[in-house]
Amino acid sequence: MPDTSVFDIDYPFPDLDPVRAREQLRYAAAELSERGLASSSRWTLELLQSVPYTDFSYGKRLFSEESREDESAIGTMTPATKRRPNRRSLIPEHSTPALGIQQRMSVEPNAEDGSIGEVSGRFNSNAYASSPLASARLGHIASPRGDPDSSIITVDSEEGDGAGSAHVHWQSNTNSVDCSPGQSQLRYDGAQTVSSALEEESYMLAKSHFDQHQLERCIWVLENNKSTSDKARFLRLYARFLMSERKLDEHGMIIPKPTGTLPATSPSLVPILKELIHAADPFLLFLKGAILRKLNRPIEAMDCLIRSVQSFAYNWAAWQELAMTLEPGEADQMADLLPESFMVSFFREFLDRHSAQEGDLTIARIDRLLESFPRSAHLLTSRAQTNVHRLDYIEAEQDFQEAWSIDPYRIDGLSDYSNALYLLNRTAELAHLAHKFSSFAKDRPEVCCLVGNYYNQRSDHHRAIEAFRHALRLDSGCVPAWILLGHEYIELKNSHAAAEMYRRALKINPREYRALYGLGQVYELNGAYTYAVNYFQKCAAIRPYDGRMWSSMGICYDHLGRAQDAISCFKRYLACRLNQGDTVIGLTRIIEVYEKERDFEAAASYHRRLVQVVDRALAGTESNVVARYARSYIIAARWEMGEIGDKAAQQRSEAAGMATRDEMDQDAEEGSQNKVGNLALANDYLQKVIAAGTEMTDSAEILLKRLAFLRD
Repeated sequence: MPDTSVFDIDYPFPDLDPVRAREQLRYAAAELSERGLASSSRWTLELLQSVPYTDFSYGKRLFSEESREDESAIGTMTPATKRRPNRRSLIPEHSTPALGIQQRMSVEPNAEDGSIGEVSGRFNSNAYASSPLASARLGHIASPRGDPDSSIITVDSEEGDGAGSAHVHWQSNTNSVDCSPGQSQLRYDGAQTVSSALEEESYMLAKSHFDQHQLERCIWVLENNKSTSDKARFLRLYARFLMSERKLDEHGMIIPKPTGTLPATSPSLVPILKELIHAADPFLLFLKGAILRKLNRPIEAMDCLIRSVQSFAYNWAAWQELAMTLEPGEADQMADLLPESFMVSFFREFLDRHSAQEGDLTIARIDRLLESFPRSAHLLTSRAQTNVHRLDYIEAEQDFQEAWSIDPYRIDGLSDYSNALYLLNRTAELAHLAHKFSSFAKDRPEVCCLVGNYYNQRSDHHRAIEAFRHALRLDSGCVPAWILLGHEYIELKNSHAAAEMYRRALKINPREYRALYGLGQVYELNGAYTYAVNYFQKCAAIRPYDGRMWSSMGICYDHLGRAQDAISCFKRYLACRLNQGDTVIGLTRIIEVYEKERDFEAAASYHRRLVQVVDRALAGTESNVVARYARSYIIAARWEMGEIGDKAAQQRSEAAGMATRDEMDQDAEEGSQNKVGNLALANDYLQKVIAAGTEMTDSAEILLKRLAFLRD
């Protein structure tokens, strides 16, 4: 039986069952919201809304069966002592990622505040493999309701030399059921101690400050009340992390500087990292991974983020951070470390889409997910964005429209939607969209990009620049805004500023092919063809089936006098998925290079191919197409009449299997006859040139007379 991977499109994820999916997404959304991760909570709730409603009698029956099992495990109870099973207690606590793992994460005690010292977030793979949780692949949030032999997990932490480790105790279901809330479930029900109640109240106050973006007050409340729970600790450190990011923006780091330098991180991240050395909570691990990625420690960040999603699989922000730590090809190597959850499929789709991979497999993955989440605006938007990468703007527009019919005020993906409308020249739709969203969400980066595209279509480049700069003030990590701003500077002939914008985009996403292509265009416009080729080669490595990269590279090679390299690039361009117009452009460029090298026979063969494409595809759509390519029609007719040369005639004869070169040498008369091609086709070409009434008409009439002689 072949090995299966969680990255397989048809992998049977256990949480794809609608009842189970709704249950776990609802729980995850509540946890994420309580932690202050509003964006991930919103994403989860939107996905929850797309889960189809089913007959919940199955879920009720399942719940009642579990209740009976729990009651039998507890024993006979009187009505006064019988307790309702706490379903949340059946879910592994968020300290689970450290199960069976000896975490080794240290910062040198003598390191200064401005440095991180020796940091290591690697974990013992052997210990992980021996973990009961790892062998059962319970990294996602799951209750043991589906397995009557499963056990309830309790986690005991030990402090000391091995701080950061955890031990798992597997309790049989027949013994007892832990109905008490976990440490992260602070609920004031009158039975709690006074200290727990006070800590819960202080957390609620701090969370209210956090929701109002009063980060300093949030931190002060938690520090003043000495809140020690993992939940309070995460909120305090996360608020400090957001403050450090906000300070970068407030100091104008998103505005281009004359030196062109940009501090990669804030020095205030290091003290936060020191408090996360022995983190075991999945949310603390997520924060630790995000900070390590900011500090350019991708391996340690990857370890923390994998352990985070193993325990809490529904934190979409953790999956996004994990995708940013991976290099091309690394995802397949870590498949066995990921939980058995449909979130893995969402993660792989996100990874492939942002890596600009070819979209056929991504489209198939999205279609498979749409079977389980049929009204997911996120999936429809993702499919539309994939079609944009495939240059299929018509399909992208239809997918965007379907997504916006489900969620008319959706902002995610709006910048790509506006790009598709711009490229399709949908002026009215773009104007309507810009006025609609700017009326209620003008301070969202995506809306600013939409407005910028609207101004660009009106050739108002200065207002477009202001719109894109406003988007960057709101979110300095908005890659589309950096790229579109670079395009605007190219329109204004400010190549230096354009190059700086593209470089800023590449600092955020080094595999952003649009920024690489923009840099190549900047160098090409300035005549630095060697540098341009370097960036176009990087683009072609990321998107080998995108013809634009090969065409631009071929043009640069032609300028550098490297004719054979240019021809190879143009031939590779013709192998890409192109429309008829682009195919004509590619053939024309090959002809120009061959004629510049005075290889007229090779050029004539491509003239013939050009006429075939034009005659078959474009003649019915453009009235003057023959007049535009009259010279190619004449050369193609001469090819069929055998006037191009012995080399062309030999190629044609050998292709038809009519004669070998030795036979042609032995019988000159037979060889002369073999030079003649399709005379009827030559006559058709010449008649079309005469009917077009161009300056090539006289040449066509002379060739017709020769053709009549050949027929006789």
